[in-house]
Amino acid sequence: MRTKQNYLLIERLGVLSDCIASGCYPSRNTLMNKIEEKLGERISLATLYRDIRFLRDRMSMNIQWDYYRGGYYIDK
Repeated sequence: MRTKQNYLLIERLGVLSDCIASGCYPSRNTLMNKIEEKLGERISLATLYRDIRFLRDRMSMNIQWDYYRGGYYIDK
């Protein structure tokens, strides 16, 4: 069971990083819907926040929130 959870985490992180790196400033809802669309897995807002924090802290991605555009981006 743990292996499946790890696999889903890796897949979610890939979807999130691709979507945020695309430069289209995806919102929280957009990211959650993209994960559900690509992986068939519905996640909570808390899980989304944990995954983004993981990408920031462990993968050193400088992910920021743009208040005016209403979405995430990678600050280079």
